[in-house]
Amino acid sequence: MLRSEARRLERRETLRRRILAGGTAMLLALGMAAGGAAPAIAAPPSATLPTPIVSADGVTTYNKGGLTCNSSAVGFQKPDALDGTNLNSNGVYQAVNPNNWGSLSWNVSEKRVTWSINAGWDVDICVKGGTHLTVIDTSETPEGVTSYVHTYAGLSHLGFRIVSTPANTPTQVVTCESVTYSHGSPLTTAEGHFNITIDPPGSQINAYVDQNVPGGVNYNGANGLGLRITAFGVPQTPVPLTLEQVTTGVIEFRYADFITSDVYTVTFVQTHSIDTWPNLLCGDLDTHNFVVPTVSQTALECDTAGTYTLDDIEGVRWFIGDDEVQPDTYTVATASTIVVRAEAASSDFALDPDADSEFTFTFTEPEDCELPCLPASAVSYTYYNLATATLTNPANSGLITVTARDGYSDELCNPFWVVAAAWHFSSSTSIWPQTLKGTDPAGDHDEGYIDSVGTYFFYVPVDCGQGDVYASFTSMPYVGSELFGPSDPFTEKFLHDMGFTGPNPTYLVTAPGCNVANPIAPTATPILECNTYGSIDISDVANPYVGYTVYRGAADDQGSVAGLETVPVSEAKEGVFTVVATAMNGHVFAPGTIRQWEFDLGTYYLCELPELPITNASIGFIDPTCDLGQQLDPTKLLVDDDTLAKLDSYEVFDDSTYVVVFVTIDDDARFFDSDTPTPGRIVSEGGTKLTFTGTLDGRLTGDDCDVREIEVVDPYGYTDNCLDDPSFWVRLVEGIVYTITVDDETPIIVEWEGVDEVRTFSASPGATLNITASATEGFTLAPQPGPLDHVFQEWPDECLTTSPLVEGSVTFTPANCLDATNWVTLPDVDGVQWWVDGHETAAGKWAMPAGEVIVEATALQGYGFGLEATTRWEHTFAAADDVCDLSGLAETGASNALVGIGFAAVIITLAGMGVVIGRRFQQA
Repeated sequence: MLRSEARRLERRETLRRRILAGGTAMLLALGMAAGGAAPAIAAPPSATLPTPIVSADGVTTYNKGGLTCNSSAVGFQKPDALDGTNLNSNGVYQAVNPNNWGSLSWNVSEKRVTWSINAGWDVDICVKGGTHLTVIDTSETPEGVTSYVHTYAGLSHLGFRIVSTPANTPTQVVTCESVTYSHGSPLTTAEGHFNITIDPPGSQINAYVDQNVPGGVNYNGANGLGLRITAFGVPQTPVPLTLEQVTTGVIEFRYADFITSDVYTVTFVQTHSIDTWPNLLCGDLDTHNFVVPTVSQTALECDTAGTYTLDDIEGVRWFIGDDEVQPDTYTVATASTIVVRAEAASSDFALDPDADSEFTFTFTEPEDCELPCLPASAVSYTYYNLATATLTNPANSGLITVTARDGYSDELCNPFWVVAAAWHFSSSTSIWPQTLKGTDPAGDHDEGYIDSVGTYFFYVPVDCGQGDVYASFTSMPYVGSELFGPSDPFTEKFLHDMGFTGPNPTYLVTAPGCNVANPIAPTATPILECNTYGSIDISDVANPYVGYTVYRGAADDQGSVAGLETVPVSEAKEGVFTVVATAMNGHVFAPGTIRQWEFDLGTYYLCELPELPITNASIGFIDPTCDLGQQLDPTKLLVDDDTLAKLDSYEVFDDSTYVVVFVTIDDDARFFDSDTPTPGRIVSEGGTKLTFTGTLDGRLTGDDCDVREIEVVDPYGYTDNCLDDPSFWVRLVEGIVYTITVDDETPIIVEWEGVDEVRTFSASPGATLNITASATEGFTLAPQPGPLDHVFQEWPDECLTTSPLVEGSVTFTPANCLDATNWVTLPDVDGVQWWVDGHETAAGKWAMPAGEVIVEATALQGYGFGLEATTRWEHTFAAADDVCDLSGLAETGASNALVGIGFAAVIITLAGMGVVIGRRFQQA
């Protein structure tokens, strides 16, 4: 058996003995507010509460493990409906008569509790979640505030406490000490009784109003009104009522006076017609084993880490965030903050209300800690000489490393400077003297200063001379421009002399003579024939160690070129020139090296040229007319002498520019070329090519040229009906340009492909269409057609079934001996539009010329033809000489029409439109 369970059984038995023992010590304290005023609630039993963490605007929040809304320290009722699994989902609690003070609702995800309190009632609300409990004095909350969000943890249970009630209303107020019943009117023997269930021992205390109680008051025909009390099997005890209590109807029954135990729960209270289950936990003791979490901490020291200890206590679990940690001592090496939380290990334990449950360990870096500086032994280096160098580690390079050590600072006790240098031999046979080629202070510091942990690289390439790495503890090593020998002219101290770990020596020397440059003698090509120049070739011009200078003229008797003009080698073409070689970039010539050369290239002279045949060519044009612009005349593309030259090619481009090319066919022939350029005539390729260019004139315009007039009859149209896909079309007509714009996008110019006479374009339902026609140069339109503007309909699916069907018929009456006129009769039918030879025609009788005639019928919008309806008729009328046959009878459209074009469904179309020379016909 658990220790906590044993304690509960012990307390239950103690409480039972105390209740039985106290049965004879009953005391009824009666007579609260007189005159029928609403009772004020009594204070709960004395118990200590922790200092609230929030107390503002009627909201008071405590953080204490084991504290509940119905504990004696709080004193709220906690019905089962406001506890346990009922708060796992959103819900509403509605108070009932006669204590119908209002309602509570809760939202689990928002952790929000909302109250609605009826007029005349004063009720406080309690919210519990986690270790935090909040009491809300609704009379003190800001106006309009009727909800509270428990930000600390999920909702565990809720409670309420009736502070006061409306006047003249039966009410019940329950505390750990008493139940106060307000009847709202004077008492009678039939009114006013109390039944209170106490656990433990799980039985009731009963009291009811009765007559004939000794000392009781007489009122309204009742004699000796008083209470008869029975508690836990103790014999009934009468207690008289006063006149004030009877007339006001207010009785406070102090049942706590019958209980000697300090731990009990009021589970049920009945006062007359009011039943409640407050589940009020009373007393100062708890049923849990209280535990106190304890911790300790040591601070960070200069030479030691800090620690925090979580003590091993029965009933306590430790957490950092959501992760559980074990009781132990933990080491902290750097400044940081750790928050640890304690929780009860099971339901048998609870944290002591006065104990802390959360602990914050703050570790800060210790101040004024002085670590020892790094000794010279922390410094090491590498150095690569001619024998150890690689591609990644070239000669005269290295790396200095200052290594960190535990218990030491990052600073060196003795900082130092390191500078690498490279020298170049000045002699072709001796090491000394040398001239400075370059330096590199180690690392990123301008002076190569090294004072702390890190790596410091140095490198100066050595190609012909000496490489050194100098070091000093006092200042940046001095490196002069020349070196005549060891420590001459300055004192040298090398890196290997500093006492650090690394190779010795930290210098290198290449073999003497590596600085000798060998010039290569230039070669000359003198002038040997007419019309040619001489030249000097310096093949060694790219040598970085030898420079060559060309002087115009010869050196004097001592070989000096002083006073001679220097020229680029490319200008050394004729005459005498002297070339001098000079050693460069630290290199020298060996004694006896030839370094100067003289060349006589000769004098330039012209060749005597033979007389070459000269020829010419010409081009001609066809003059422009009103219909055609200017053209090249192929018969006039001529050469003067076809044995010397020929026409090679000619071409006219779309922009009317042209190119005509003539070429010579005789090797010696040349085209005539004047010193004065002629526009459009170009002689090239040494006189062997003659090119003519220019722009042809356009056709003639003005009064002398007639403008062609085009008769325009509806050159464009569209299809927009229920059955067919929406589309539009334009007809090819010479002299007309069509511009199409759809949905205000970029206009397009119609281009014609092949021999198509009509171009049809698809459209989308709802699209906006604009088509315009304009005349090209040399044409005019009569009349000028207006633009076609149309918005394509978006036909509903059911449009096919709503169009009324129509049918048309045509009568063709040929000419005869009595009437020499051919007639077409078009009946007037609602919903039908007639077209004769492509022209919109009204219903009626129309005279027609001899020849073929085509009649078409289209349905107007909202009408349609049946599936088998005829919509096209073709007929040929004979010439007048062939019709004098009196036996001829009128022909009907039904007997003479060709097979009509049948459509697969009812269609509603617009008439086709075209550009034609209209057939002349008239109405009878």
